[in-house]
Amino acid sequence: MNEYTVDKFFDQFFSLDNPILYAVLFVFIFLLILYLIRIDVIQPMKKRHLEKTKKLQHDYNARMALFADLDSDPLFRIDLSGKILMANQASLNLSENGEVVDKNIFDILPVGKMDINELINSNRSEMITREISGRYYSIEFKGIEKLNAAHVYLHDITTRVEAEKKLNEYQKYLSRKEEDSKKQIAKELHDSIGQSLLFMKLDIQKLDGGNDYKLTEMFEPIYSNLDSVNKELREICNSLSPRVLEHQGLAAALDALISQVNKRQNINGSLKLHGEDLDLDYDKELEIFRIVQEAISNIVKHSNADQFEVSLINSGTALMAVISDNGNGFVVEDRLNDKKGGFGLMNMIERAENINGNLNFESEPGRGTSIIFNLELNPK
Repeated sequence: MNEYTVDKFFDQFFSLDNPILYAVLFVFIFLLILYLIRIDVIQPMKKRHLEKTKKLQHDYNARMALFADLDSDPLFRIDLSGKILMANQASLNLSENGEVVDKNIFDILPVGKMDINELINSNRSEMITREISGRYYSIEFKGIEKLNAAHVYLHDITTRVEAEKKLNEYQKYLSRKEEDSKKQIAKELHDSIGQSLLFMKLDIQKLDGGNDYKLTEMFEPIYSNLDSVNKELREICNSLSPRVLEHQGLAAALDALISQVNKRQNINGSLKLHGEDLDLDYDKELEIFRIVQEAISNIVKHSNADQFEVSLINSGTALMAVISDNGNGFVVEDRLNDKKGGFGLMNMIERAENINGNLNFESEPGRGTSIIFNLELNPK
């Protein structure tokens, strides 16, 4: 019974009238065709594509290598540990024996500590500036995660740095000439107009004689006006060339400046001294005085503050001057970019740079302003 059933099944299945047989044959032929296409068409095409890609990559690497060698600036490729994998011709000049490949980049370049691993894994770049063998370079470390490496680009910026140095020296020269001119003008005002006012007062006193009460009473406003003009003249001379600074130092000059502002303006200023006594040369003290003077002038003119404070903090190795007020405040970036309003701030920054100091502004609208000057007293 079972053998008959099996034979009958096969007879029916392989019968030419059975549509299932044709379906199975169709699927088989279709899969065979796909297999043949894969073997004879797709795989060769894929192989040719891979070969073409490799050739293009090889040509690209060759062109990049040629370009790198033609580049006058040094170029390195380094691995996660900082080992140099590749370098162009210009980079060989940075090594004493002309060999850099397989050396560590930190033995070639004085860049200090740097996490190369983090740069590569995050595809991040970092830029620093260093002096190497008498030349100045801008050094960019660029992590490339796909290559599991980093490229190090060196750009020679010696010409720019030297130009900036010359410009800085010229600014210092102009600043010195400006102070010399102010000093000369103050001297001329004191010696000429000041003396003229004195002699005028003496001549009027001779006319007065002191015997005629009505005449004395008439001359009294003239005396008062002459004294007022003479006082104004002394203040102008002191502003142009602060004699207190020259004879008594920065702290005394700032104290006199703040006292003068308190008397003449509707504002209350104070001076606070911290740390050791100051012992700076006159040129540095003058630049710091001018910075504070400009800051106080801005407070009086623009801040609507009713209080300000000047603090001098001498730690022995560094000097900090902080000028703060409770006025309107401002957006620092906007003010620095303002061609009119930013001139005074830029002038203060230049004065700080003239003596190798730095100046920072901290301000927000409605929250007052702090101007912070820092100067290293014993730079190495």
